[in-house]
Amino acid sequence: MSLLSASTLKIDRVSKKDQGIYQCIVSNARSSAQGSSELKLGESPPEISYGFVEQNVRTSAYISLKCSAAGSPPPQFVWLLDYQPILDVSSLHRYTMDQFLDINSHVTTHLNISHVHSDDGGLYTCVASNSMGSTSHKARLNVYGPPYVRAIGPITAVAGEPIEMHCPFSGHPIQSVRWIRGGNELVSGRT
Repeated sequence: MSLLSASTLKIDRVSKKDQGIYQCIVSNARSSAQGSSELKLGESPPEISYGFVEQNVRTSAYISLKCSAAGSPPPQFVWLLDYQPILDVSSLHRYTMDQFLDINSHVTTHLNISHVHSDDGGLYTCVASNSMGSTSHKARLNVYGPPYVRAIGPITAVAGEPIEMHCPFSGHPIQSVRWIRGGNELVSGRT
């Protein structure tokens, strides 16, 4: 914030933290007067205000992953497991999702997993979206158990463009992940 003149306040880049009531007070030796106005932020893309952390859990545990985001209009959340949407939770009786809008206009979502199985491990992502854009938060849920890799499926790429391929694995502890093409090891890394 800066003053352009005694009567003009400038905010260079308005953000959510700048919202609120602003007052201008003028005075002389005999009296003073004031005026006020509320600065409201128009439409804005979502911003994650809380995200879950990486966890190591045993099978049969109950897990609740939580994300919160603010934006205008209020964002809607979608959950992903290893970059794939968790679509039909009604068929996965152990999964439940909810989201609600609090009094501060933050949307909070929970992904709850009851009676965790070892293949529930992986990279979980909460994606908050509204008409202005989207943002996401991700962290691993590591479930103790043997290594398991979910189906990857075919991948299409454009020649000359970069591509990222993700290994959708679960199990814990995992000591390494290796990529092989045509019987030749390409790269490997420690987890």
